[in-house]
Amino acid sequence: MVIEMGDVGAWPEGVLSVVDEWIRASGKEDRAVEQEIRAMFSGAVVRAYHCARYLDHEVASIRSDGLRVATRALFDERIKRAAEVGAITTTFRDELLSRHALSQGDDSQGASGRARVTCFAVPRSYLNSQLGASEMAMGGFLTWWGGEALFTACDESEKEVLSKVGRPGIVVATFDVASWLGLQSCISLLRLCVDVRCGKPDAASEIQWRETIGPPNIEAIWQPGDPDYDALDRLPRR
Repeated sequence: MVIEMGDVGAWPEGVLSVVDEWIRASGKEDRAVEQEIRAMFSGAVVRAYHCARYLDHEVASIRSDGLRVATRALFDERIKRAAEVGAITTTFRDELLSRHALSQGDDSQGASGRARVTCFAVPRSYLNSQLGASEMAMGGFLTWWGGEALFTACDESEKEVLSKVGRPGIVVATFDVASWLGLQSCISLLRLCVDVRCGKPDAASEIQWRETIGPPNIEAIWQPGDPDYDALDRLPRR
């Protein structure tokens, strides 16, 4: 069974009791409780969400080949292909190729924190929260094509062009918890569970994945017009 982290009823047996007891007690960070909850989630599979804009051929590629991590080669390929299908001009193509965050290589200073990583968010409810849907978070990734590595290198007029490339898309993927917790995460599993249990609308954690997500681990790609996407009414419609 795949666990939606925002659904406390789907958590493994015993987790809710531990979280409630921790809340009633001191509410201070506790390494022992963190390890106890991690052990309870051992063997579980969770659902996570990656937000971006995609051209039609990019959606088809994810379905057939999986979601690749960010590299200079990937961004160069995406930019060149976008020009080939007429989504951007050749002049803008050349500008993006010279200026995107990974343009000097995956190990360059500009690539710091972006290379060889694909970022996912949990839980689903965060996507439609005021913070999650804002341009500072998921809303921005769904507004400007190419992700942070591209739009941070663009001025406002260029970002306007990126906003007309492709369509918003949410890649829904699954991860085993053991692999997730072996990666860098914004907050602890305990903190995430506590925030969800307390009903915080912006309760969230980030999964920074460093391998291609193969097709078997991709449940769906939601885009405007799909019921699951349209239910997130704070997100961009086009």
